[in-house]
Amino acid sequence: MYARTTSWAGTPQALEKWARDTVETVAPMVAGLPGNAGAYFLIDREAGRGLTLTLWENEDAALASDAAADKSRASTAAATGVEQLDRGRYEVTAKSRGTAGDSRASKEVSRRFTELFSTAGAARAEDVLSPDIVFHGTAGDGEIRGLDQMKAFLAGYHSAFPGAHSTVEDQIAEGDTVVTRWRARGTHRGDLGPVPATGRAFEMDGVTIERIADGKIAEVWVARDELGLLRQLAVLPEPAGARVT
Repeated sequence: MYARTTSWAGTPQALEKWARDTVETVAPMVAGLPGNAGAYFLIDREAGRGLTLTLWENEDAALASDAAADKSRASTAAATGVEQLDRGRYEVTAKSRGTAGDSRASKEVSRRFTELFSTAGAARAEDVLSPDIVFHGTAGDGEIRGLDQMKAFLAGYHSAFPGAHSTVEDQIAEGDTVVTRWRARGTHRGDLGPVPATGRAFEMDGVTIERIADGKIAEVWVARDELGLLRQLAVLPEPAGARVT
């Protein structure tokens, strides 16, 4: 097996665009290339760095994907404003995998995290979240650190959307990491930051990447359709030519 890496640097705004671009554009493209064995997209917001790691079944597959990788890097830089620092290709000499039981347990912890957005309750949060949890939110959320700040974030969500319901649509787990695709539904009945209650219903899709440690969520990265949410709440206008149902 072979691995290819690309490191990136950028402003906080550029890195947030990069994170969204990896979920929406790069990851699906890489998954469709012959011989791809997986991909990871990592971000260090404090250092202003990002890292792309793709895995390939053999050296031939890695070499054959070089042209697509070069095109993707150029598109990523143009679309997000990040700067490519360096890249490399490595032979994988060893790999450690968790057991199927580990994956099932990690998925269950992730599912319980998603459920926190359906049921208010500090006790449930303490059962699922590490005391030192770090939540890497979108530009609007910023970075949330520690259990108390996460409880406050959850309380604000439930105040804005009482009775909202979140469901797990799909999950992938490997090692201590779970990727969860979820959907949230509800009605905007309380203040959402500066936005007063609109009484409008919403449906929002998103993806979280959770790192599990000692049976609890230790770190979370999130990408969600905030633009679609604000349009459903009539905070932003629909794009020209959009069909209103």
